[in-house]
Amino acid sequence: MNNNKSGQIGNLLGMIKRSGRLTTGFSAVVRMVLFSKGDAMVMLADDLSAKTEKELRFALQNNVFNVVNLPLNKQEIGQALGLNKPIGVLGIDDTGFSGSIQALCRCNEGDS
Repeated sequence: MNNNKSGQIGNLLGMIKRSGRLTTGFSAVVRMVLFSKGDAMVMLADDLSAKTEKELRFALQNNVFNVVNLPLNKQEIGQALGLNKPIGVLGIDDTGFSGSIQALCRCNEGDS
C-alpha cells in the first residue's frame, strides 16, 4: 500500500467530516443510505469483518449505493477523523467527495 495515497485518503476523510457530509457507524450509515436519494456511498475499512459487511449489505439490499473498500484499517480511519475509537463503516452523501474518494482508491489499487 502506498502510504502517500493512504494519507491523502485520511486527509480527505477529515475534510469531509469537517464539512458535515460524513456519517460514521453501522446504524447511522444504514439510516443515511435509506434516506438518501440514491447518491450515497458506503466506505468500508480494509479490516472490517466479512460478517459485518454481509450484515450491512443485507440491511441495505433494496437500496442503491456505491461501496468502496478503503486502504485503511479501522484504527487508521478513527485517527484520521480525530476519534479515539476504530471506525469500520462510513458513508458520504455528497457526489463531489464520493468521486474524490473513489479516484484516490482506484489509484491505490495498483500500489503494492
